[in-house]
Amino acid sequence: MRQTVFVAAGILVRKGRVLLAQRHVSAAYGGLWEFPGGKLEANESPAHALSREWLEELGVSVDGSEPYVFACDEKPGMTLVLLFMKVTAMMGSPAGTAGQEVRWCLPGEARTLPMPPADHEILRRLEVEGGGSFLDTEEPETVEVFVPLPDDGSTPEVLTFEAESRDLGRVRGFLIATPDGWRAFENLCPHRPLPLNPHGEHIPLDPHGRLACLNHGALFDSRSGLCVSGPCRGEFLRRFDTLEAPGGLTVVVE
Repeated sequence: MRQTVFVAAGILVRKGRVLLAQRHVSAAYGGLWEFPGGKLEANESPAHALSREWLEELGVSVDGSEPYVFACDEKPGMTLVLLFMKVTAMMGSPAGTAGQEVRWCLPGEARTLPMPPADHEILRRLEVEGGGSFLDTEEPETVEVFVPLPDDGSTPEVLTFEAESRDLGRVRGFLIATPDGWRAFENLCPHRPLPLNPHGEHIPLDPHGRLACLNHGALFDSRSGLCVSGPCRGEFLRRFDTLEAPGGLTVVVE
């Protein structure tokens, strides 16, 4: 009697690079590169199997996945059903827990790696769908940062905050009180990739309430973030949404 074995394999693309892992030399297709995953256990869903395998093999947590496509690999006495899943959320930095190599590959590099036939076909399909590139599989991350306001009811001119984002890394920002309410911006000059206050100084306002960049003296409208004077004139600071919260404000970084 032929046996049917189900395998969950994860497809993760981040910033245009796909995650691939090299199979153990002693395994079937030993030494080839694949979309990492493993066999489903009894009564286990593909999503659960993928999460378990990636935690065991790569040391990361799969927080979201969705079905993509399946393929069959016929072997003597066995049919291998490969369930390819797109990973939509992952936490951690993947590394082979048993010493196997992992890589983040652009299409050009991925095409040069030896792969099992089913994985190679999926790679080709991903590249076609992306028009020659790999499309990111992860959903955009949203980070909310609570910024407390002074207990005495006073309104400071500028409040700074920081956030950690999977997509953006460490984000520095500031809140400024305007006649139209609070505005939140990323603390990054569009002219040079430096904070407006590179040494952590207080961000000053000119007599017209415009933000002053301490790198080169540019001035930014506090309502819109538009640079109205300086080498980045006509460019904008990146703006974040804000939500009122008890005792402060929540900044939405995405």
